[in-house]
Amino acid sequence: MKLFLKRTSLFFLVLLLLFITAFGVMDYLVNKAFDSYRVDPKITTVFMGDSHPQCAVNDAFLPNARNFAQAAEASYYTYFKMKTLLENNPSIKKVYLGLGYHNISSHYDQYIYGGHAKDIAARYFFILPLQDKLTVLAKNPIDAVELLENAWNNGLKNRKLENTDNTILGHYENFFVDVAARKSSMDRRLKLQFTENGQLRDCSEFNIGYFDKMAALCRSKNVSLIVINTPVHPYYKSRVPEKFRARYDEILKKNRLNLFAFDTLTLNDSTYVPDGDHISAKGAIYTTALFKQ
Repeated sequence: MKLFLKRTSLFFLVLLLLFITAFGVMDYLVNKAFDSYRVDPKITTVFMGDSHPQCAVNDAFLPNARNFAQAAEASYYTYFKMKTLLENNPSIKKVYLGLGYHNISSHYDQYIYGGHAKDIAARYFFILPLQDKLTVLAKNPIDAVELLENAWNNGLKNRKLENTDNTILGHYENFFVDVAARKSSMDRRLKLQFTENGQLRDCSEFNIGYFDKMAALCRSKNVSLIVINTPVHPYYKSRVPEKFRARYDEILKKNRLNLFAFDTLTLNDSTYVPDGDHISAKGAIYTTALFKQ
């Protein structure tokens, strides 16, 4: 019996060592690929953030710009992307960073420590510092195995960031064609983002802290940082709770940042997706043209 237990323990120990070694090698390969990634030297401007700038800015029409935004990307993840991109690509002199009212809601914490972490955290898992990797796993114990499985599969894609299916860099993407804003969808969206169990959500101090870090990073690199709050439907915007509006203004003031305004655009229902929180493919024509000017 003792011999059996010893052999079993040794077997699982070997498996654990193989597992740690495999993940260590994958970690090395992904970070090597990211550290060696270079944009075209003509690229001086980048767009970063979540699905809002991803849908709104078609960089195919902006010869000296690149859109690195990606859906559901919290400020926490954007910081680590931005840090490496700016360190290794000195041609980048300007960053347009998407920051909407929804980004500062605790709703966004679920993409880091919550129900969606197994999918979203898994995209960026290998570019996080070791302590952050361990924290993400510790904060998501139920989904830890699935998170690691997804991280491994994403790592296979991210060994070469030139692959269009990499899960780190992000790119312009907007499949919303022949759609229009709907009040019912906007009401559901507002409820999801700003309330929980019938109560107003808290602000995400965690993500706000990483936004502050990005502002400091850009100052240290002499990179111009401009915030963009991409257009949302007037009905949606008028119902964003004042708590989040006020905190949003505080964040910009604290970091002495300019907000890129879309006030000159006249948009109708067909330029938004049903949730009123994103620009449709038709709307992206107008928002991209504004940056092209």
